[in-house]
Amino acid sequence: MAITAPTGYRNQLLSLDELHRRHALNMHPEFARRLFACIEASGGLVGIGGGWRSSEQQAESYARDPNTFARPGTSFHESQRFQSGVDVYAAVDTVGRDGENDRAWTWLRDNGGRFGLRTFWDVNGEPWHVQCNDIPAGVTSWKAAGSLDPRRIDLAGDAPVGHAAHPEYEPHPENDDKPVLKLGWHGELVRYVQLVIVAEAGGRLVPDGDFGPRTDARVKDLQAFASLAPTGVVDWNGTWQFIDQLAGHPRPPATPAAEPVERVTTGYYWVQRGDSPWRVAERVYGRGDQFGMLEPADPVAPGFVAADHQIRLPGVAGCTTVVRSGERPWALIGRLRPGTDPAACLARFHELNGGEHRILNPGDVVFLDDPGAPVAANS
Repeated sequence: MAITAPTGYRNQLLSLDELHRRHALNMHPEFARRLFACIEASGGLVGIGGGWRSSEQQAESYARDPNTFARPGTSFHESQRFQSGVDVYAAVDTVGRDGENDRAWTWLRDNGGRFGLRTFWDVNGEPWHVQCNDIPAGVTSWKAAGSLDPRRIDLAGDAPVGHAAHPEYEPHPENDDKPVLKLGWHGELVRYVQLVIVAEAGGRLVPDGDFGPRTDARVKDLQAFASLAPTGVVDWNGTWQFIDQLAGHPRPPATPAAEPVERVTTGYYWVQRGDSPWRVAERVYGRGDQFGMLEPADPVAPGFVAADHQIRLPGVAGCTTVVRSGERPWALIGRLRPGTDPAACLARFHELNGGEHRILNPGDVVFLDDPGAPVAANS
């Protein structure tokens, strides 16, 4: 039977050809190729709620809810001019079949990476948003990088299948965009980790998909065996790489040279959804009544009315560096504060750089303030 998938927000079902005709005409062709391969692989669980928006629609949505919608001209839902010369859009909001949105978004979180897609699950509250994972997440940083086109990548079916020794591992070993897992998580990715530990590392676990205390202990054992910090967190600081290697999918060890570290006397802060001068002053200065240090914001626009951009932090000195492809907070902290235990700085790094779930993109500037340095008081 032909696969159908949902479109819109009333769960209308269309064949894949009809879905393609409706949505792909003005979509970047490489994004469309990846997205529809992903939708087909989901068996029609995942569909497209909304795709392209006109500049007028974007402006109306932003005026109505500036904390949810991007400013006009700064969204991949609108047509953007790519380096190749095409003027197309490259982001959709997804829905689940029969209203099963959470199940569809969880499937995308666990599987989207192997189709070259970035999901925004648990990032600024947008689990439905999907775009290419090899271009910067934000339009502003994408334009600054030269308005690059997503490159053509091999998809399932294009390249030989079967890297993993165990069929139950598929497709997770080849997913290059897996999120960080830790105590309290659940789902198919957790089950994949548990299966690998049981089959390849001799750990006694029930692969039930729940990341509880027993799984946490077995992950720490695995990390200790691999000479990694025994944090219990499955991240890209070596743990995912080791698990995928055990599953039969080795990853190249080569890493690019680190970016230099720069000393600054005025720091930076990545604005998060729902921030205000008072809230940020509490987070940065330790006192909400120091909010005057942040008014007006620098830069003034968009200030605190939009998320995922940087403002300056008067009176806060520290160090900055630039994110390279594939780098995670642990490595960046090691560069910003050499000789310091990264675990002791991780919470502060997240506070200043967009929160625990913000995706770090190549070219992003990250900041970490000096430990224990005095902060200038608001006069």
